[in-house]
Amino acid sequence: MPYIDEKREENSRNKNDVQNHSSSWDPDLLSSPNPISPDNENESVEIEHNLKTKIVHGEEDVTNIIKHAHLNCKNSLHIYCDKNGFSVLINTSIFKELFTVLRNNGVMIKIITEITVDNIEHCKQVIDLFNANIKYLDTVKGNFALLDDKTYLASPKLIGAKLMPELIYSNEKEVVEQNRYLFETLWKEAKPAEQKIREIQDGILPIETFIIDDPNKILSYARTQETTRIIENSNEIRKLLLHLVKNSKKEILIVYPSSKAVDLQKKIGTLDILLKKSQENISVKILSPTNVNLDKMIYLHQSLLTELELKNINIREISKQQELKPTVLMIDRKHVLALELKNDTSDTFEEATGLATYSTSDPTVLSYISIFESLWEQTDMSISLRMANEKLVRTEQMERDFINTAAHELRTPTQAIMGYAELDSEVFDDLLKNAKVVEDDDLRRIITHLQKHFDAISRNSTRLDDLISNLLDVSRIESSMNNSLSLHTEKLDLIKEIKESIKNQLDQKIKIKNIEINFINDSLDEQCWIYADRSRLNQIISNLIGNAIKFSNQNGRIDIMIKDNAANSNERHMDEINSFVKTKKSDIQKRNGRKKEMDEIFVNISDTGKGISTKIMPKLFEKFITDSDTGTGLGLYITRNLVEAHGGRIWAFNNNDGIGSTFIFSLPKMQYSISDNK
Repeated sequence: MPYIDEKREENSRNKNDVQNHSSSWDPDLLSSPNPISPDNENESVEIEHNLKTKIVHGEEDVTNIIKHAHLNCKNSLHIYCDKNGFSVLINTSIFKELFTVLRNNGVMIKIITEITVDNIEHCKQVIDLFNANIKYLDTVKGNFALLDDKTYLASPKLIGAKLMPELIYSNEKEVVEQNRYLFETLWKEAKPAEQKIREIQDGILPIETFIIDDPNKILSYARTQETTRIIENSNEIRKLLLHLVKNSKKEILIVYPSSKAVDLQKKIGTLDILLKKSQENISVKILSPTNVNLDKMIYLHQSLLTELELKNINIREISKQQELKPTVLMIDRKHVLALELKNDTSDTFEEATGLATYSTSDPTVLSYISIFESLWEQTDMSISLRMANEKLVRTEQMERDFINTAAHELRTPTQAIMGYAELDSEVFDDLLKNAKVVEDDDLRRIITHLQKHFDAISRNSTRLDDLISNLLDVSRIESSMNNSLSLHTEKLDLIKEIKESIKNQLDQKIKIKNIEINFINDSLDEQCWIYADRSRLNQIISNLIGNAIKFSNQNGRIDIMIKDNAANSNERHMDEINSFVKTKKSDIQKRNGRKKEMDEIFVNISDTGKGISTKIMPKLFEKFITDSDTGTGLGLYITRNLVEAHGGRIWAFNNNDGIGSTFIFSLPKMQYSISDNK
């Protein structure tokens, strides 16, 4: 505590000076609104200007100085005192009265002190009685006060409810400024009294922050009390880091500020431990800039891990953190370890790592976790926005392509119809003008031309009608109205419907390409009864077999198989078909919420065409997806929705022999009525 240690003789003179001045003071200063009267104003001024820095001895002189200083305090009173300070304020009548006057005059009172079990009640009384703002520090030594940043008072020791036998007084600017700076510095470091009071009342162990010299004691300290510790030894930091990760029980959260930080962790084996912990069903979440070691940890081990194990490691990409330097690990929401990267050019963990902060304090741990979760949510939002934007771009591109394709598809048959209609108009005009002179041969020639024109017009009209129907179906599928794809179900023979659909709608296309149709129905009777909408069922069959014809080569082959189970068969592609059926039947039961196996019929259509390109396979049944130069890409999208409206599912895959592809769709057997769709 700064004060001027003067010689004994000067101390004696100072004491006499104060005694001389005090003889002119009003003995009842507390009851006077102005303790310095006009008669003794010059003497008071003399005290203020001449006293400077003095040590005052004796209870009477000390009392007079304290009264004079406090009653002339107009704005602020800042006190730094040890744990006995509250007892003096509450139990000494002069201080209690002086602080009451200060409170009534609106003086701001700030106190820094030590709060313990012994003085907590006095502390609460000071807050309540004097509206004081109190902060605490541990092991406070010494006592001083600053009044209006003009007067400095200090006492070496506070003794119970008694006034101090001596006092240091100063109004020198340098002394006051020095101690004002000291108080402000301590005030910033101190913590609110309410926090300490709550900890004492709730029996919470104190939270400490200090540098530990013996790293071996770190974990033993952490097991007994909440603590925050600074570790200087980088070798011990490495040991603690690996120990925490190895002994994690539930969750590991990590923030890597840079790719360099990840590389250093890789070298000491942290990433290998993280991979192992993930296989123990412990959740690992990492926020990091892009790093090849993290990519390897996920993708190079992917073939060795099960889906369950893989989902326990989640990595979100963040940009390199310029402001955030430490690597932060949060273990089981109980431990936080923050590692300072002091040298990002070093290739060794020990040389690159500076200080580390280790904490088991709940407020500290929860603060770090809150920051981590906020960053995690931001990355999720960023990913979602990016995916949505990419989907929007793809959708816009598909819609543009669809508009171009639809315009072309509409224009082609329309031009054909208009052209042939115009030709027919000319033929009819000539025929009507020369009806009497037309020879039989000319008439036959005209009729032949008209027949060809009629066929072209009919064919293109059908093409236009199909396109319009597809567009209407898409509109119904995506309509927000309930039952927009309503079905009129009835009892149908699936085998008969397939044969009639081929004969009535696809026969001409089959003949043009000389396609061999191989109908296999060994495991069923001649009839297979289902509940379905006849027109929609024919639409499904026509779309799928029509696609098989379209993508088959000349003289190709199409196998149509109907199965009610995945029984063994020597027929082509049955191994893969049986595998798909077995898996997808389980999916259907789960989707429909049925515990018992649902009776189904599976229709498999295999072709010898070019197969499905890997580019469109993942989105094969989406809108506007096509692997053809012609067509709108709506057929399979509509087919999937029609199958699902019947209560079935549809899948596709390329054949194992590399020739062609197989489409499978399922429909419920007759015992399962889809009355909801009637």
